[in-house]
Amino acid sequence: NLAISQTELIDLRAQVQELQTLFNYTQSTNTHGRLARVLARSKSDEGTILIDFGEFDGARSGLAVIVEGGHILGSIEESNAFSSVVRLLTDDQSKVPAAIYSDERTIGLIEGQDGFLLKLNYVTQDQPLAPGQIVATSGLDGSLPTGLIIGVIDTVIKEERAPFQSALVRPLFDA
Repeated sequence: NLAISQTELIDLRAQVQELQTLFNYTQSTNTHGRLARVLARSKSDEGTILIDFGEFDGARSGLAVIVEGGHILGSIEESNAFSSVVRLLTDDQSKVPAAIYSDERTIGLIEGQDGFLLKLNYVTQDQPLAPGQIVATSGLDGSLPTGLIIGVIDTVIKEERAPFQSALVRPLFDA
């Protein structure tokens, strides 16, 4: 019984810490958010999850799904009354307008790679890209807010004669 109680205590402490982190994030930004739990992960298509946040709660297609600290996990693809399907950033069908966090002029498109890394595409050759730079949402699509953290540039891919350069981006949160 003592071992079971200790395990429950550890789980409850972790939940309280997560809730405190989310509360602190919502207090420090002007973003209005709601908590949701992951109900399921798609077996056939690993790029989606099901959450317990639906149209009854205000869910609609295109809303950002974020985790602690303002890191974007994906966006709502479809919803019904009490649940929603979330397309994760790592899915190969996911495309999100992005910018370098410290320089919103460096604009590109984050595309999922069906794995852990993302790809930042369509960045003009004259824009400086370097490993370690933080990539965030640019807000150019109108549905996702500006400044949600996507990840960190891992590798820059630059071809001399190509009009654009690209980069592999390591998400800060493992979906």
